[in-house]
Amino acid sequence: RERRLPLRPPVVFSVVIVPLTWAVTIAGAVVGPLLLAAERWAPGALLTAIGLPVAFAGTRSLHQLARRWIVLVPTGLVLHDALAMPEPQLFLRTSIDRLGPAPARLDDGVADLTVAAPGLALRLELAEPADLVVRGRGRATREVAAGAVLFTPSRPERVLDAAAANRIPVG
Repeated sequence: RERRLPLRPPVVFSVVIVPLTWAVTIAGAVVGPLLLAAERWAPGALLTAIGLPVAFAGTRSLHQLARRWIVLVPTGLVLHDALAMPEPQLFLRTSIDRLGPAPARLDDGVADLTVAAPGLALRLELAEPADLVVRGRGRATREVAAGAVLFTPSRPERVLDAAAANRIPVG
């Protein structure tokens, strides 16, 4: 059985990008049709032609942000976060040493996939370093060998409880 648990969004997204995207998306979907309903044909047609693709793009962007999660599967744990990694990463239960709260200081060999999200980060310690492809600046990616991975779930306690129920060592 698969269980999906959301990741916390970065502060910049929560405070700036999501509200602006939401406002532009709603305006793009509503302003043109309202002008057409008021029989303002030329500006209504123009704003509808511009606004509907803008609304589609905004909806798609917000949906992508909502698709960031930790997936607990029978074989282990999958991190699905397009902001931090271009592809989802499976960590087999047999390769996981421990999942627990992250210490305040970042050690060498730890892949920080929190994307500056606030809240309690969890540390997934691995039995052997894993090769991960992570995002850098913009769309650039780089490969890192990590013995541990940090991520910030929306509800850390729920993730730890679900992981323990999935026989992932928690501590």
